[in-house]
Amino acid sequence: MGTTVDLRPDTHETFFYTYSPAMSCSDNCVNYMGQQWVEDNCQHCADIGLPTCDDGLQCCWGDELVPDPPVSFPRGEWTCFEMMMRANDPNVPNGVMAYWIDGQLAHQVDNMMWRTVDTLALNRAALQHYIPSSEADGHSNRIWFDDVVISTQPIGCD
Repeated sequence: MGTTVDLRPDTHETFFYTYSPAMSCSDNCVNYMGQQWVEDNCQHCADIGLPTCDDGLQCCWGDELVPDPPVSFPRGEWTCFEMMMRANDPNVPNGVMAYWIDGQLAHQVDNMMWRTVDTLALNRAALQHYIPSSEADGHSNRIWFDDVVISTQPIGCD
């Protein structure tokens, strides 16, 4: 299970990009991942009981969960960003993820089903800013992080 908050490079509109057992699968990944990579990963997924490769060779990608209406990150200014993820109880779709921008709830998704066993747990937080060089189009990929806090409780922007 995993989730990130991502953005569209042209508009800075935000969305969750999340991995779960029910995520979307595609059969066109052989074209750019290669036949052997796909076969090996389909077999690995089958070995551990994941519901993939049911319709031939597939790659399963994270799903984009977009707020309605869209919410964009401000540009050129410091922004307070807070995110939470609460894992679901095993086999119960009661997981929650949400994020706030400058203290305002930007997006919340309830009833997430990430795990079927309690041994799968949240164990990492990472900061990233991912824009493929093909999408950067001469723009700076520079982002600054400051005052990073990881907590089991809300921190807020004050």
